[in-house]
Amino acid sequence: METKINPYKDSLLVRRLRRNPRVSVLDLDNTCTGSETSQIQMHEVAHGNGAVVYNTARETGMVMSSEALEASRKYGYARAAPHLEIDPETGRFVYAKPERVRRFAGHLDPSAIVGFGGSLLLRQPDRGYAYDGEFSELLGGLDFRKHVRRRFEEIDFNGDLLGALSKLEDDTAFNEGRTDVQPLDWRFQFNPEDEQHKTDLKLRIASHFLEMGERALIDFRDESKPGKPCFYVVPSLGTKEASADHLLRRALAEARVQPEDVSLTIADDALTGLYMLRDVLPEASAIFVLPGGAPIARHLMASSSLYGTSFAGEDVSWLLERLTPAAATPGKYEFKMPGDQPNRTFYIADEAVEGRESVDSLLALQARGAIYSV
Repeated sequence: METKINPYKDSLLVRRLRRNPRVSVLDLDNTCTGSETSQIQMHEVAHGNGAVVYNTARETGMVMSSEALEASRKYGYARAAPHLEIDPETGRFVYAKPERVRRFAGHLDPSAIVGFGGSLLLRQPDRGYAYDGEFSELLGGLDFRKHVRRRFEEIDFNGDLLGALSKLEDDTAFNEGRTDVQPLDWRFQFNPEDEQHKTDLKLRIASHFLEMGERALIDFRDESKPGKPCFYVVPSLGTKEASADHLLRRALAEARVQPEDVSLTIADDALTGLYMLRDVLPEASAIFVLPGGAPIARHLMASSSLYGTSFAGEDVSWLLERLTPAAATPGKYEFKMPGDQPNRTFYIADEAVEGRESVDSLLALQARGAIYSV
């Protein structure tokens, strides 16, 4: 992989941090999605309040305008442009410029991209994006996918494990127009039949990597929703929280800004993103928003019959035991950070701005001055 020697030096992220040590780390799907008008409004609000990093499971090319993607080629970006529309005659995915697809309005060309499965990309002065090549190597380099796939094949019995892989992992599907993007370099998605199947697959994979002396190579991140089991196998440093923390620490060092001076806003709707509340730049002051409509919210709200119960088989007690409701402010909590790190503010939008979902819940909170201070 050809990469820029120091992609941080002239990056938009570093330049913005030098001017204003405020940064937003935002998920996209079911967090910043909504009407075209609302998406654009949120884009303007976030970018008007400092640097913006999208931390998303979307393929990285989906977060770049066509101009930015082509400008990224000189920095070694070799992935095919995503195919974002469906040909009505063939039913197959075909190419479309993201900036011309309405559902991508307000979701393109941030200061940096944390690709959940796509490594770290930083916007350069020519609008192109350059990889953090050192971080990509820490993830296992471009050999990661081939190596992990081989391990899966070693414990596949009559297709029971490989058959649970998402069609996104089919190396031929993109070229045949059956999927919109190529398989990601640092992520495998499994769609098990049920919760028991999910548990069995995780145990088999973990046990085999342990036997091979490679358990530290991978991590699991659960993306399940009730009735729809799903999990990812990623590099141990390839989680949303580890990737974002690495990006911000490296950028702050380049900008000569101390983490303690940073004001951080994080928003994510999924369990995979909730770990950012605790683990991304813990020295910084931070606000985390769980947007309206997030399925996990019912497991965190005392008024819900699901309060405290596991979410799609995953424990939420680690979060609940650190939350304290703020007096007279529905939906606002204090999250106790480990050690002597400053506590963080946590909003459950379904309580704070009831009836608002995804991006509209973020905008409603911002209208109250809850997310970005004036």
